[in-house]
Formats: sequence, C-alpha cells, structure tokens
Amino acid sequence: NIGNVTTTAPVTISDNRIPGSLTGAPAGLAPGAQAICQQDWAATQAALDAGGITNTATANTTFDGAPVVSDPDSVTVPSVQTPELVIDKRLLTAVPDVFDVGTVLSYSYVVSNTGNVTVSGPFSVADNMTTVTCPATAQLAPGGSLTCSATYTLTANDLLLGSTTNTATVSGSFGGSPVTSAPDSAIYPVNAAPALSIEKTAEKLGITARYL
Repeated sequence: NIGNVTTTAPVTISDNRIPGSLTGAPAGLAPGAQAICQQDWAATQAALDAGGITNTATANTTFDGAPVVSDPDSVTVPSVQTPELVIDKRLLTAVPDVFDVGTVLSYSYVVSNTGNVTVSGPFSVADNMTTVTCPATAQLAPGGSLTCSATYTLTANDLLLGSTTNTATVSGSFGGSPVTSAPDSAIYPVNAAPALSIEKTAEKLGITARYL
C-alpha cells in the first residue's frame, strides 16, 4: 500500500496469464504494508517453443466505493530449449537373404523428437548409400516420431568389401536453425565384422660416403 489510507476492501490480483482473479490481501492493508500473493503456473508447449513467457499483473481494490488500480508490472521467464532429433536405422529385409550382387536391402528410419521443443519439417534423411523417402510432416512435437524408408541393391563393390554399411542422419529445423541427429548405421550381413590390420617394419640401410 503506497497510499496514505488503509484499504477498506480486499486486494485482488489480475494476471493476463491466469484466469479469474487472485486474492492478494484482505481488507485493512495499512499504508506502507505489503502482502504477497503466490500462484503456480504450468508451462505450455507453446511457451517453450516461443522461448519463454511474459505475464503482466495489476492489483485492484476499492476505497469508499471508488476503484483503486495499481500500475501494471510484468515479468519474463525464459524457457530452456533443447531441440533434439534421434534416428534409429533398421535393416528390415534382404531379398533374397544372400550376400550377393542384386540382393535388395530394405531399411526403415525411425525419427524421434527427444528434445523439449517442437521441431519443424520438412524432415530429410541423409544416407551415404541410398535415397531416403520421408512422409510430408510439418512439425514433430516432443515425444513424437515418424518413419522413413529406403532400399539399396548390393553391388560387386560391396562383395569385395565383404559387407555393406550405410550411415544416416536426419535433419529438421527449430527457430530457423538446423537440427541434425547423431548418425546411426546398419550393416549387412548382420554378423559381418570387417576389420583391417597393418604391420609396419623398417630395414636399416647402410650409407656410403665418397670424399674427393
């Protein structure tokens, strides 16, 4: 109470983010006295996506039947935004299931939003061996997922390597910035374990010098 008279009616709080009015203080708030009103508010997905929330409140009462309204006051609470995508690449089928030229491998790519903000599409999967098709999805909310697909036909080069491994990442955007997952890979044959080793040896050579 920054006035010079004691309030004769309860003080209520109007907040643009909270429905109705809140009780701020009973009648009888003397000049120089103060009361604290507390209210919890649960963050919405829209507030997280927007980067925070600003709400404005006023205190209201009456004195001798006339309304008394405070100047508004506002506070902004920023949100902690963690945009994140995860891709899970899986080999579904190999037809025929033989590691040979012409075998067709079918893949699925499960894309999940594991962050706390809505990631915007279009979503594109980059695979180092094939072209991936994804459904037209405008956005992916936290906890949401979608599935993309692709096929790859084995070549003679794959046979020379002894297996085929392809790696994929998925990308969307948040706030105009790209959001890209960590890579995930699939190998065929599924039990293949390609490995290389190298052994380096050195031979000491004699040096002959001729002086004139």
